[in-house]
Amino acid sequence: MSGQMAPAFQHTFVQFGATHTGHSFTQGGSNPSISAGGVNTTVLRFENPAYSTYDASAGWQRMPGNAHVYVQNLSNSNASLFTNTGPVRSGRDGGSPPG
Repeated sequence: MSGQMAPAFQHTFVQFGATHTGHSFTQGGSNPSISAGGVNTTVLRFENPAYSTYDASAGWQRMPGNAHVYVQNLSNSNASLFTNTGPVRSGRDGGSPPG
């Protein structure tokens, strides 16, 4: 094999991804108490609306170098993943730090 060069390795890829999360409701036991007209309830739930996210990536590799590019959340979706009606506490105001 004297005088012959090994074939150059080359690889390219393009990849797309999508994720959809349907609407959901908060857990019944974590809702605030509401009193009105002598009725006390914690049945109130909050609805988290549905959302979708899209991702893409592309890459090229040829020995000895490579390049990869990826983008997350192409649709710029800004979803509420958690709803809390309780007081916000941090270590600075005398409360316990989260966690």
